[in-house]
Amino acid sequence: MTLSFPAPAGPEMTTSSGYRGKETETWPILHPNGRTAIIISPHTKEVEMPVYEYRCQNCRRRVSIFWRTFSEVQSGVPTCPHCGSTHLTRLISRVQVVRSEESRLESLADDFSFSDFDEKDPRSLARIMRKMANEIGEDLGPEFEEVVGRLEAGESPEEIEKAMPDLLGEPGESEDMGEEL
Repeated sequence: MTLSFPAPAGPEMTTSSGYRGKETETWPILHPNGRTAIIISPHTKEVEMPVYEYRCQNCRRRVSIFWRTFSEVQSGVPTCPHCGSTHLTRLISRVQVVRSEESRLESLADDFSFSDFDEKDPRSLARIMRKMANEIGEDLGPEFEEVVGRLEAGESPEEIEKAMPDLLGEPGESEDMGEEL
Protein backbone atom coordinates (compact mmCIF):
# COMPACT_ATOMS: atom_id res chain seq x y z
CA MET A 1 0.00 0.00 0.00
CA THR A 2 1.24 3.47 -0.77
CA LEU A 3 -0.03 6.49 1.10
CA SER A 4 0.65 10.15 0.39
CA PHE A 5 -0.06 13.18 2.54
CA PRO A 6 1.24 16.72 2.90
CA ALA A 7 4.38 16.92 5.00
CA PRO A 8 4.20 19.66 7.65
CA ALA A 9 6.81 21.93 6.09
CA GLY A 10 7.02 21.04 2.45
CA PRO A 11 5.83 19.00 -0.50
CA GLU A 12 3.91 15.83 -0.16
CA MET A 13 5.74 12.71 0.85
CA THR A 14 4.86 9.19 -0.22
CA THR A 15 5.57 6.25 2.03
CA SER A 16 5.69 2.63 1.08
CA SER A 17 4.45 0.24 3.72
CA GLY A 18 5.55 -3.01 2.15
CA TYR A 19 2.10 -4.50 2.70
CA ARG A 20 1.20 -4.96 -0.97
CA GLY A 21 -2.45 -5.76 -1.48
CA LYS A 22 -3.50 -5.26 2.14
CA GLU A 23 -5.25 -2.20 3.41
CA THR A 24 -3.63 -1.10 6.65
CA GLU A 25 -4.34 1.96 8.72
CA THR A 26 -1.33 4.17 9.32
CA TRP A 27 -0.70 7.16 11.55
CA PRO A 28 1.19 10.20 10.28
CA ILE A 29 3.30 11.90 12.95
CA LEU A 30 5.79 14.76 12.91
CA HIS A 31 9.45 13.71 12.79
CA PRO A 32 11.59 15.22 15.58
CA ASN A 33 13.30 17.50 13.04
CA GLY A 34 9.96 19.32 12.69
CA ARG A 35 10.17 19.45 8.90
CA THR A 36 9.08 15.99 7.75
CA ALA A 37 6.43 13.49 8.66
CA ILE A 38 6.73 9.78 9.24
CA ILE A 39 4.20 6.97 9.13
CA ILE A 40 3.71 4.41 11.86
CA SER A 41 1.57 1.33 11.40
CA PRO A 42 -0.58 0.78 14.52
CA HIS A 43 -0.56 -2.97 13.90
CA THR A 44 3.17 -3.56 13.63
CA LYS A 45 4.48 -0.32 15.18
CA GLU A 46 6.96 -0.19 12.28
CA VAL A 47 8.16 3.16 11.01
CA GLU A 48 7.64 3.52 7.28
CA MET A 49 10.42 4.97 5.13
CA PRO A 50 9.92 7.93 2.79
CA VAL A 51 9.78 7.73 -0.98
CA TYR A 52 10.14 11.14 -2.64
CA GLU A 53 9.24 12.04 -6.22
CA TYR A 54 11.69 14.03 -8.36
CA ARG A 55 11.97 15.31 -11.95
CA CYS A 56 15.41 14.90 -13.54
CA GLN A 57 16.47 18.15 -15.23
CA ASN A 58 18.71 16.26 -17.70
CA CYS A 59 16.51 13.43 -19.03
CA ARG A 60 13.17 15.02 -17.88
CA ARG A 61 11.96 11.74 -16.36
CA ARG A 62 9.92 11.47 -13.20
CA VAL A 63 11.69 9.26 -10.65
CA SER A 64 10.84 7.91 -7.20
CA ILE A 65 13.70 7.65 -4.72
CA PHE A 66 13.49 5.52 -1.59
CA TRP A 67 15.48 6.79 1.38
CA ARG A 68 16.37 4.35 4.18
CA THR A 69 16.39 7.00 6.89
CA PHE A 70 15.21 10.56 7.33
CA SER A 71 18.80 11.67 7.89
CA GLU A 72 19.58 10.37 4.37
CA VAL A 73 16.83 12.62 3.01
CA GLN A 74 18.43 15.64 4.70
CA SER A 75 22.07 14.87 3.83
CA GLY A 76 21.81 12.71 0.70
CA VAL A 77 22.00 13.85 -2.90
CA PRO A 78 19.22 12.38 -5.05
CA THR A 79 20.54 10.79 -8.25
CA CYS A 80 18.55 9.92 -11.36
CA PRO A 81 18.60 6.13 -11.86
CA HIS A 82 18.22 6.61 -15.64
CA CYS A 83 21.02 9.05 -16.52
CA GLY A 84 22.97 9.43 -13.24
CA SER A 85 22.36 13.17 -12.99
CA THR A 86 22.16 14.88 -9.60
CA HIS A 87 20.13 17.79 -11.03
CA LEU A 88 16.73 16.71 -9.68
CA THR A 89 13.79 18.84 -8.59
CA ARG A 90 11.51 17.52 -5.87
CA LEU A 91 7.87 17.15 -6.93
CA ILE A 92 4.62 16.98 -5.06
CA SER A 93 3.53 13.34 -5.12
CA ARG A 94 0.10 12.24 -6.21
CA VAL A 95 -2.30 11.20 -3.50
CA GLN A 96 -3.23 7.56 -3.93
CA VAL A 97 -6.47 6.06 -2.74
CA VAL A 98 -6.76 2.31 -2.32
CA ARG A 99 -9.77 1.07 -4.30
CA SER A 100 -10.78 -2.27 -5.67
CA GLU A 101 -10.47 -2.93 -9.40
CA GLU A 102 -14.25 -3.31 -9.58
CA SER A 103 -14.79 0.08 -7.94
CA ARG A 104 -12.38 1.80 -10.35
CA LEU A 105 -14.05 0.26 -13.40
CA GLU A 106 -17.54 1.15 -12.15
CA SER A 107 -16.48 4.73 -11.57
CA LEU A 108 -14.90 4.90 -15.00
CA ALA A 109 -18.09 3.58 -16.63
CA ASP A 110 -20.26 6.06 -14.67
CA ASP A 111 -18.11 9.13 -15.37
CA PHE A 112 -17.11 8.29 -18.92
CA SER A 113 -19.22 9.53 -21.77
CA PHE A 114 -18.62 9.53 -25.49
CA SER A 115 -21.10 12.37 -26.00
CA ASP A 116 -18.31 14.97 -26.22
CA PHE A 117 -15.94 12.74 -28.23
CA ASP A 118 -15.15 13.78 -31.80
CA GLU A 119 -13.22 10.97 -33.46
CA LYS A 120 -11.70 13.38 -35.99
CA ASP A 121 -10.32 15.75 -33.32
CA PRO A 122 -7.01 14.68 -31.68
CA ARG A 123 -7.68 17.06 -28.76
CA SER A 124 -10.91 15.20 -28.01
CA LEU A 125 -9.02 11.89 -27.95
CA ALA A 126 -6.42 13.46 -25.63
CA ARG A 127 -9.16 14.60 -23.20
CA ILE A 128 -10.61 11.08 -23.02
CA MET A 129 -7.17 9.52 -22.58
CA ARG A 130 -6.37 11.92 -19.71
CA LYS A 131 -9.76 11.21 -18.11
CA MET A 132 -9.17 7.45 -18.23
CA ALA A 133 -5.58 7.78 -16.96
CA ASN A 134 -6.74 9.92 -14.04
CA GLU A 135 -9.37 7.33 -13.14
CA ILE A 136 -6.81 4.53 -13.24
CA GLY A 137 -4.66 6.61 -10.89
CA GLU A 138 -1.29 5.27 -11.99
CA ASP A 139 1.63 7.01 -13.65
CA LEU A 140 1.55 5.74 -17.22
CA GLY A 141 5.04 6.93 -18.01
CA PRO A 142 6.70 9.53 -20.20
CA GLU A 143 5.60 7.90 -23.47
CA PHE A 144 1.93 8.31 -22.50
CA GLU A 145 2.54 11.95 -21.56
CA GLU A 146 4.31 12.60 -24.85
CA VAL A 147 1.53 11.02 -26.94
CA VAL A 148 -1.22 12.89 -25.09
CA GLY A 149 0.77 16.13 -25.30
CA ARG A 150 1.08 15.71 -29.06
CA LEU A 151 -2.65 14.98 -29.37
CA GLU A 152 -3.43 18.09 -27.30
CA ALA A 153 -1.25 20.09 -29.70
CA GLY A 154 -3.43 18.84 -32.57
CA GLU A 155 -1.12 16.19 -34.03
CA SER A 156 -3.02 13.27 -35.57
CA PRO A 157 -2.66 9.72 -34.19
CA GLU A 158 -1.23 8.64 -37.56
CA GLU A 159 1.51 11.31 -37.38
CA ILE A 160 2.35 10.28 -33.82
CA GLU A 161 2.52 6.61 -34.82
CA LYS A 162 4.96 7.45 -37.64
CA ALA A 163 7.10 9.61 -35.34
CA MET A 164 7.11 7.05 -32.49
CA PRO A 165 7.13 3.58 -34.12
CA ASP A 166 8.56 1.87 -31.01
CA LEU A 167 5.35 2.48 -29.05
CA LEU A 168 3.52 -0.36 -30.76
CA GLY A 169 6.37 -2.85 -30.70
CA GLU A 170 7.24 -4.99 -33.71
CA PRO A 171 5.35 -4.52 -36.99
CA GLY A 172 2.17 -6.56 -37.02
CA GLU A 173 2.08 -6.91 -33.22
CA SER A 174 -0.70 -4.36 -32.74
CA GLU A 175 -2.84 -6.06 -35.39
CA ASP A 176 -2.55 -9.41 -33.61
CA MET A 177 -3.55 -7.83 -30.31
CA GLY A 178 -6.65 -6.32 -31.92
CA GLU A 179 -7.82 -9.72 -33.15
CA GLU A 180 -7.70 -11.17 -29.64
CA LEU A 181 -9.99 -8.48 -28.29
